[in-house]
Amino acid sequence: MADEADDIVTPLARSFLREDFDAIDPRLNGWLEMLTQVGSNECWHKRSTFKAHLYHTYQMLKMWGQDDTLCSCMLFHSAYSNSYVDLAIVPRTDREKLQGVVGNEAEMLYNMDKEEDLVTIQDWTI
Repeated sequence: MADEADDIVTPLARSFLREDFDAIDPRLNGWLEMLTQVGSNECWHKRSTFKAHLYHTYQMLKMWGQDDTLCSCMLFHSAYSNSYVDLAIVPRTDREKLQGVVGNEAEMLYNMDKEEDLVTIQDWTI
């Protein structure tokens, strides 16, 4: 049985299943902690918490083999709020703090996460 599972489940998928965040990305634990500290796990969004939504978006993109910058960006997407989501778990005045956590390029993409810029982000992923 274990041999069959080894053939089906990729190492990355296994890391997600085991919540081995260090194996996925050594920065992931810190990012998830930051999301908890800003209250994303206290906000209802769609069918779960906002933190769960952000994490599952990150997980999906990571499993699809997307660029690390895009994955980290989408872990915090809508953190500043936008015309679709009005949660603003990170004030835009904290841009430097977020840049320090995830890097300038990823934060620049977050800052673009407004209705008029979503097409630009989607174009960047293709």
